[in-house]
Amino acid sequence: VNLYAVLGHPHRDLAGEQLGHRRLDRRPLPVVLHRRRPIRQQPGRLDPGGHVGQLPADRLELRDGPAELLALAGRVCDTLRLRRDTLKETERQLADQLLALQAALPDVLETLLPRELEVLNIRHHGDLHLGQLLIVKDDIFIVDFAGEPRRTIAERRCRAPAARDVASLVRSIDYSATAALERALKVAHDEHGKLGAALGEWRDRATIAFFASYSEAMADQRLWPSDSGAAEGILTFFLLEKALNEIEHELLYRPDWLRMPLTGIIRTLSQPPFEAL
Repeated sequence: VNLYAVLGHPHRDLAGEQLGHRRLDRRPLPVVLHRRRPIRQQPGRLDPGGHVGQLPADRLELRDGPAELLALAGRVCDTLRLRRDTLKETERQLADQLLALQAALPDVLETLLPRELEVLNIRHHGDLHLGQLLIVKDDIFIVDFAGEPRRTIAERRCRAPAARDVASLVRSIDYSATAALERALKVAHDEHGKLGAALGEWRDRATIAFFASYSEAMADQRLWPSDSGAAEGILTFFLLEKALNEIEHELLYRPDWLRMPLTGIIRTLSQPPFEAL
């Protein structure tokens, strides 16, 4: 997978702005997306920082976040319990690990979105993954701004913190590594350990590089917290949200792919602050 698209690469401006003029921009492409997609609520109205139509995410909304995520986790876990006996052995073991962690999630999720955290809700991509980045010679385009297909039109129009797009792209990197391993094992059955380690290392390096460069380039604290702990907390929150949505999707449409999001969420739940669960 070519990650020049997310780590900084020659590209053209987005959202119809100066598409005929080539330029170099070393910022990660999602930074350009989040800082260049204006939303006009009222003609000519700007917020104090010059961003058009961005709305503050007030504390009440952030405080409700864990409840909404727990509701999603409840639906997913209920479905896994119902489908447990139909799952393959590997998926069944992963499902059991997730089910065992469910009761401990409420207390931990509260720590990811502290009450004092305030970030902007913006008009975001909504379904940002590596497949939405088109590389044409030395240009890059982000495509398909229709949002997550499983969400209603009203839900897709809702603004959200930039962290939701960041988490979506991080999960896409994880998916690409797992999918590459699945394909490779079809022709190299005895190389699981070697291939798995190599792809896992690539996934971790790619994720760290993207997260570090995004955090460095996104200087506006209203879009991305300057405090590393707060940034990791909000990112982890949306990683869990994305992984749970992926599990729900794979259970409905692609049960053979269920291992990918299950492995991803177990890995996330094995990291701080979840390691004590």
